[in-house]
Amino acid sequence: MIKSRRVPDRSEAVLRCVLERRAAAHPERPFLRFPDGSITTYGEFCMSVQGLAAGLASIGVKQGDNVNVWMPNTVDVVRAWFAINWLGAVYVPINTAYRGSILSHVLMNGSATVLLTNSVLLDRLREIDRGSIRTVVVAGLPASPIKGINQIPLAALDLDPSEVPPLTRPIEPWDPQSIIHTSGTTGRSKGVVSSYAHIWHMSGPLSYPMLNENDSALCFLPFFHIGGTLLVSAMLNRGGAVGLGGDFTTDRFWPIVHATKATYTIMLGAMSSFLAKPPPTDADRNHTLRNVTMIPLPGDSREFAQRFGVDVWTLFNMTEVNTPIVSDRNPAVPGTCGKARPGNELLIVDEHDRDVAPGEIGELIIRSDAPWALNSGYFKNPDATAHAWRNGWFHTGDAFRTDENGNFFFVDRIKNVIPRRDENISSFEVQAGILAHPVVSESVVVAAPNELAEDNVLAAEYRRDRLLAQRARECLKRGHHSAASLAEELNLSMRTLYRRLREEGTSLQALKDEARRDKAIDLLRRTEKSIKQIAQAVGFQSEKSFARAFQSWTGSAPTSYRSDENSKNPPGLVDRPERR
Repeated sequence: MIKSRRVPDRSEAVLRCVLERRAAAHPERPFLRFPDGSITTYGEFCMSVQGLAAGLASIGVKQGDNVNVWMPNTVDVVRAWFAINWLGAVYVPINTAYRGSILSHVLMNGSATVLLTNSVLLDRLREIDRGSIRTVVVAGLPASPIKGINQIPLAALDLDPSEVPPLTRPIEPWDPQSIIHTSGTTGRSKGVVSSYAHIWHMSGPLSYPMLNENDSALCFLPFFHIGGTLLVSAMLNRGGAVGLGGDFTTDRFWPIVHATKATYTIMLGAMSSFLAKPPPTDADRNHTLRNVTMIPLPGDSREFAQRFGVDVWTLFNMTEVNTPIVSDRNPAVPGTCGKARPGNELLIVDEHDRDVAPGEIGELIIRSDAPWALNSGYFKNPDATAHAWRNGWFHTGDAFRTDENGNFFFVDRIKNVIPRRDENISSFEVQAGILAHPVVSESVVVAAPNELAEDNVLAAEYRRDRLLAQRARECLKRGHHSAASLAEELNLSMRTLYRRLREEGTSLQALKDEARRDKAIDLLRRTEKSIKQIAQAVGFQSEKSFARAFQSWTGSAPTSYRSDENSKNPPGLVDRPERR
């Protein structure tokens, strides 16, 4: 039986201790896997982390310090995180879409003096208040100077691992491991303080029962959110491997699964729908995946499981808690987040913390059986901490309901639930209904008080030509293909970009596929470029991958499509530059 009430030992929970133990026991075992098929073993990674830790110590980073990391999803960000924790310092990542006032707020709130970033992001620091940041470690090409900032190349900090200074005291499971800033739904972003024990409970066997040391977990989630760091922590704790997938795209997914020998991954939003869109083939089960967690659980999850030969799970989590709701294998209840796992108490309550009946909507509140199993508060924000931790329970701010069988269902953020007469109306569900109409692409649903002392539901919708999706299409045509670049161009966070596109009934991947399709069709119609050249022009490394994608977009192979177009438009009627 798994004991959930105890505080985990250092050797189980403290990142430095766990990595050291894994590297000593299995130095040749793969820890990181990459899309090109290469690996980094536990032994290699441990030495690399110690070398960077020595470099960070040489510029003044010491136990207990906060250190900002502002990097895209590469091995550099994982190594930086581990090196910071190796010194007993606190990992404080920053969303790569941040700029301007929100970037300034996070930098000032974190109270760090050292920031690790890359040269692409560096220019955003020039015109903002950087708080206490004095030293910036830069990966990539050299950057022009910034007044008041000491720039150091990341490569210059790769020192001899033996130069790591000793700790002033042992790192304990209750020490802070990270401060991750959550989106500010009711104000500015708040820094959630997580202890090593909190991360251990969040990623442990009660939270991820499908994972063990033989698994390779493929990660497409960013390391400035809990999702990415959680998956790495889960596999480190088990002695398994992590595949670093970068940004998710439909055409890259299965090749990366094969390259990283992935047995598990997490799919957010419409990822599973994109993968299921192409017609079924005999190769659908020709892969290593065995388990997939889908958040939220889509209506066709069982069909996906059957088609691709995987087991599907779902769960609910947030930065502040510890994966308190987990489903059984292949859940049959539509829309469920799962059931309360052992180790926590969960209640659905009204605004006065009174229990509500099954089926009624209320706020999810949580307390754990074990010390340090939930967040340690909001950094430098005692008012927000006191508001969330009321009456001995952590208040999630999320509206839920349960059924009589103990299934939990997410409804909305509690502030977006509209009380009317004897019911609570979910703005999320009303928006979904409005967006289902073909001429409506964006909507806002709010409460509007009336003379009868109750709320009306006020909905405002926007025409398709005013949509974010259309602006995103224009940006994609101008070459902003990555989520970070697109979000920056649209002056949004990546989370807001994904959410608003989802609310408009589309997704970034769908828009990318649309742009690629249109460009490919244009090249097939107007030029005599080879299929390989066209594949490369629209961003595919493989002609076969392009052909499969084009088939899913149009129902035809590229060669067949070109042949059909030629039969409709004789060569003299089509502008075809010479083959290059």
